[in-house]
Amino acid sequence: MKTFANFINRILEKQQELNLGPDEECLFRGHSDTSYKLIPNIFRGKSYSLKSEESIFYEFRSKAMEIHDRKFSDWDILFHMQHYDCKTRILDWTDNLGTALYFALCSYQKGRKPEIIMLNPFALNAYSTQHRDFYDPDHLNHKNGYSFRGMLQRQIKDPENTKDGIWWKQPLAIYPIRKSGRLISQNGYFTIQGRDQTSIETQIEEKENIWKKVEIPEEIIPEAMTYLKLFGINDFTIFPDVPNLSALLNKKYNL
Repeated sequence: MKTFANFINRILEKQQELNLGPDEECLFRGHSDTSYKLIPNIFRGKSYSLKSEESIFYEFRSKAMEIHDRKFSDWDILFHMQHYDCKTRILDWTDNLGTALYFALCSYQKGRKPEIIMLNPFALNAYSTQHRDFYDPDHLNHKNGYSFRGMLQRQIKDPENTKDGIWWKQPLAIYPIRKSGRLISQNGYFTIQGRDQTSIETQIEEKENIWKKVEIPEEIIPEAMTYLKLFGINDFTIFPDVPNLSALLNKKYNL
């Protein structure tokens, strides 16, 4: 794979293997190294508990002043937490390959092996719940009427609860209402982990053709960086806030 065009062809080949329908979106995610697994950050440490997950959610909701005058549901708050590096049970995805490529390369270090992960969200949900479509987050609690925090609280009371708490076992793909600038600029989607806390790769084998991975060869990285620049994909377009605008301008004018 000598050129960026070869890499794109490889992406298209793998996309074909996902067996997407004509109106079905392919989701992408960029990793800066192939050693990273598809597991939400809240499950990566050794001290996770349902109680700590419920507590971190409550404290964020209580103390994040910027969300208090906005009509945020529990789901909106969870998505906001994810985009500001608070640990959650969700993973970020996008339907824009350029956005995924940015995340794979923005912190690139020589010797690492960045990659693009591709996901058929419709096949994922069919595998997990026999429902071949995105989930509206509000429909995840249609069985019980509880908010996200309420579902966690029910699960804390009964960890084996499959009715009033986190009723799904495998990850689900969800289509969020995009109430934040970051969700909009990144064309954001999410997967949300269920009762099984292991990685997507552990739960679902690649041969199921639900997810695929394509490594980004070192020799094409300069060309890929040029592609990102040509298409105006940078820190500010991905994170459209004042600090990133300032950093971009300082870099642009060598200051």
